Amino acid sequence: MRRTYFHWRSYTHPPAAGASVDCCRLLLRHWRAEDYGDTRESGLYFARGLEALNRYVQVMGQPAGQIIGTEVYLSRVVRLDSVRVRLGCKVDRLELHPDDVLEALDYKTNAGGRVPTPETLADDLATFIYYVLVRITYPKPARVLVSQLNVLTLAKVEVIYDRVKVTAHKQALTELVRSIQSGDFEPRPGGVCSWCRVRDHCPVFGPDADFDSLI
Repeated sequence: MRRTYFHWRSYTHPPAAGASVDCCRLLLRHWRAEDYGDTRESGLYFARGLEALNRYVQVMGQPAGQIIGTEVYLSRVVRLDSVRVRLGCKVDRLELHPDDVLEALDYKTNAGGRVPTPETLADDLATFIYYVLVRITYPKPARVLVSQLNVLTLAKVEVIYDRVKVTAHKQALTELVRSIQSGDFEPRPGGVCSWCRVRDHCPVFGPDADFDSLI
């Protein structure tokens, strides 16, 4: 799949279950047909996206809590022992629930419709960075919940970090930053390499060429 079906984050306040909303008009407003190979491909993905959007509206309904923001970019310099490093992330939706739990929700649109297991999500260091930045930026809520929702199947997984997991991740993140700082950071190629912004500088994808040696 070349692109997300549509700009999902733009639709953040669905009506109550059973209420009417013109999903087709909403989807057309944010559709980018030029991102697809031809009219046929664009129409195919539009139909799938419209089906997913209608299902989301019907099932999810009105959020129970307060939407703090959508596509919220968070960035903060943190001190890891003697090392200072800037962390950053973009949260698709921040919702403060009535029980004073702040949820950082990440929408997923992978074609398989799957989400990680709770254990996998809890062990993921990148997801922990979401938790860190939300917790630092919004210290008042009682707890921070990090979750993922696949909009095609509405499968959802979430994690609330306990003290043991937070301590373990803090240590792992500190060790990772030190490793990068010392230059002892080994690349680990995988399925997301095609999305990597620093791929051109990665030794996995070939040695550097000496421009000055060209005749």
